[in-house]
Amino acid sequence: MARPLVSVVLPVRNGARYLADALASISRQSFRDFECLVIDDGSVDDAGKIILSAARSDPRIHLIRQDCEGLVAALNRGLKLAQASFVARMDADDLARPKRLEQQVTYLERHPEICVLGTAVTCIDEQGSPLPLSLDTGPTEPSAIRIELAKRNPLAHPTVVFRRAEILALGGYRPFFAQAEDYDLWLRVAERHDLAMLPEPLLLYRLHGSQVSWRRIEQRILSELGAVACAHARQLGRPDGGDGDVPIDRPRLLSMGFAEGELSAEIAKRAAGSAYDGVRFGQLASAREALTLAWRQRPISARLRLTIIRVGIQLLLARLADRAADHSLLLQRSFGRPPSRRSGETGLQ
Repeated sequence: MARPLVSVVLPVRNGARYLADALASISRQSFRDFECLVIDDGSVDDAGKIILSAARSDPRIHLIRQDCEGLVAALNRGLKLAQASFVARMDADDLARPKRLEQQVTYLERHPEICVLGTAVTCIDEQGSPLPLSLDTGPTEPSAIRIELAKRNPLAHPTVVFRRAEILALGGYRPFFAQAEDYDLWLRVAERHDLAMLPEPLLLYRLHGSQVSWRRIEQRILSELGAVACAHARQLGRPDGGDGDVPIDRPRLLSMGFAEGELSAEIAKRAAGSAYDGVRFGQLASAREALTLAWRQRPISARLRLTIIRVGIQLLLARLADRAADHSLLLQRSFGRPPSRRSGETGLQ
């Protein structure tokens, strides 16, 4: 049997709610020469049943089980088992546009110098409706992406297609950078290969409170800082020390050369940015968690503390607006229409 050209790697743990739609969006791709490896990381919901049902309808879908080994292990297992030369990432809560794989494979075949190719995204809500928001995915050209990587991760992980052999040669994903394992990988890729991004939004990126990206915010920030520190060590010709099996923590970052004040300021700045994003995308519980993390950092400058306060005010206003909307909805359900008053009425009897 001929090998497919693309292996879609989709890890899931307890993601039954949106999984059927995510798999259907892969089955409907205009590009047909693919396999879809769904790595079930110990789900206790109906994810396994959904995968098996999808596989009966589309034999290109394959269920691979593992016992709660984590996202990095699931990604590396998918990478190892993939039969294709191109690997496409996909998440269990997102939707791929019908021509996503076709456009990315066409680009990669025309640009052999590109190792990793992402795309822009369209944000959707829990019900799948488009949101008037955009993720700042940044530059599209390799040189600009390389510069941006020194500051942040400009590629949305579930949008990428990459060359499997090159990623395997780099060692794949590393558990030391849990919650930012993709950022560490892109930094290592950029030292040997080019990365690019298509400006077309080829993925519908679902925003909801149970997203991995909105959980474990502190670990994500520590891993991001560790990925940058390790990249700097490699640039100096030193071992990067990023091969541990336990996710990086604050003491390890301090041992890598961060001063206490410098580390606190970096964590506070990134946490405040995550809080701002949480407010912007309606993830208010996660925004509060990030803001609390930012406020706890000592020592930080007065200017940074003022920034945190400003984001806190935005969060408070957003929560008040949410409560007002909930109250209005309750009145609508109770009375059948929104409450209204004529000019001069006070509502007092």
